[in-house]
Amino acid sequence: MTHSPLIDPAHEAHIHLLDLIDDVGIDGALFERMSMPSVKDEDWKYTRLSALFKTKFQRIKYMGNLPVLLGQPDWYALGTVVCFIDGLFSSEYSTPQAEWTKGLTLALTRTTEHQITDAFHSLAYASAHSGMSLKIAAGRVIEKPIILLNLGQQSNGLYSLRHQVVLGAQARVTLIEVCVGADAQLALSQLDIQVGRNAQFTHLLWQDGADSAFSFGWRSVELARDARFMQRSLLMGNLISRQQLFVSMNGANAEADVASGVLGLGNQTQDLRTHIRHATANARSRQWHRFALTDQANGVFHGDIKVEKGADKTDADMATHNLLLSPKAQ
Repeated sequence: MTHSPLIDPAHEAHIHLLDLIDDVGIDGALFERMSMPSVKDEDWKYTRLSALFKTKFQRIKYMGNLPVLLGQPDWYALGTVVCFIDGLFSSEYSTPQAEWTKGLTLALTRTTEHQITDAFHSLAYASAHSGMSLKIAAGRVIEKPIILLNLGQQSNGLYSLRHQVVLGAQARVTLIEVCVGADAQLALSQLDIQVGRNAQFTHLLWQDGADSAFSFGWRSVELARDARFMQRSLLMGNLISRQQLFVSMNGANAEADVASGVLGLGNQTQDLRTHIRHATANARSRQWHRFALTDQANGVFHGDIKVEKGADKTDADMATHNLLLSPKAQ
């Protein structure tokens, strides 16, 4: 497609994406007022978006095809499966709730409003198809993991999901989140996590989209007193991926332990951002991030730690190490 020199591709993409929102409402009106990011924005300076702006997306058509990855590995033998295909809950490929461990409650609903960070985040809320609200009762220890499958099947499709996980006091659970996008698909996802007092939440994230797919994710974690959060991420695939993690240490003695492995191939852009907020005393946070980039891949990392007034004896550490396997990788 040839663009007139007087027409901004980002503006064209904004209009195109607005046309795909089924119900504009408040969220859509906010997206309509926002501008798409550009290299002039400091937070987007190194994130290559031109390929996304040139791609034409379409509304999802639910065909009910057999999702990729099912059975490889056998998720059903590993734990409780909650499956979404192209943004819609699939009861056929999810574990029946009658077989769930006692203490787990699932509701199919989009999460409540969240602080919007950028135009893509606004689009995620405006175009959200569905989502889950998962609750673990106080004192419950769920031995087998919960597997959240966010699977894309439709090429050039746009879908968005808004999930929530709430752990009661002294509860413990592991969530394995798998995100796979189809060719040239735009996948948007928000996951809000609330970890109660002295509870423990482990989050394992595996992302492996098609080489031409686009993925934007926002994960927000709130930790109460003595709460524990551990995340391990393997990020690869997609032509453009931008994943953001927000952790708020709201209670004394809370702990967060975050580690990521990022692989970039071809012309991929892998963008990872972490925001850790220490709001109370004696909280601890640890971050380790590793990038391996080859060909003409582009890696972007931004990490910040905010220590609020009164958050005495904060113990925070962050490190990133990068391996460039090609002279054209950056």
